[in-house]
Amino acid sequence: MTAQIAESLRHRGKVCSLWTLPLESFLDRPNNRKAFAKVHRHTACFRGYVGYWEISDNKLLLTGVETLDGENFPLHSF
Repeated sequence: MTAQIAESLRHRGKVCSLWTLPLESFLDRPNNRKAFAKVHRHTACFRGYVGYWEISDNKLLLTGVETLDGENFPLHSF
């Protein structure tokens, strides 16, 4: 199996890999995955996107979503 591209996590000024997929539980709800229906997928990223996260005030915040094609999804679409 091919290793998957990690999510990105910023915390205390450092950027590191996040090897979990916090957005997936939201996308598994009915109709929430529609935005990614035509997204290019790759063996290194079956989900077709990379989420960008940060920890602020002890909360995990989604700061951006980018597809493998380089398209940025506006956060209000989620």
